[in-house]
Amino acid sequence: MREAWLSKGVGGKMSDREIELKLVCEPAELERVRRAPVLQRMKQGRASGKHLHSVYFDTDDLVLGANGMALRLRRHGRGCVQTLKTEADTAGAGSVARDIGEYEARLPGNASTPDLNKLPEDLRARVRELANGHAIGPRLVSDIRRTIHNIATPEG
Repeated sequence: MREAWLSKGVGGKMSDREIELKLVCEPAELERVRRAPVLQRMKQGRASGKHLHSVYFDTDDLVLGANGMALRLRRHGRGCVQTLKTEADTAGAGSVARDIGEYEARLPGNASTPDLNKLPEDLRARVRELANGHAIGPRLVSDIRRTIHNIATPEG
């Protein structure tokens, strides 16, 4: 089960930076987290939900993932959003703190493959270099329902 908790910035406005907590636990444990008094005090408004259908793309040998990249197509209403995530460890080995870059582009709703030409030039070149002529194809389908809570921290 997965929940996303988003932090509100100064003045109660949503921050430009999303902080997503990914919890891996049994459903009963997740319910305890949801009901934790500290989180109940920080929640702003009601939870919302999203249905996310995504297809992740990589080479047969998963070279993009091995190099900290995730290339996906996600259905968004009648459209489709292509996202390339790049990841750099910001706190050393074993840390859960990461700096993730996201590069999004809207594609036609019937898109079934990524359009690398929509990526910034340097990233497009890096993806092609890593693929080294090998086909980039669908490797994983994710179909989840996400629950989103907005929270306000003491720092704003």
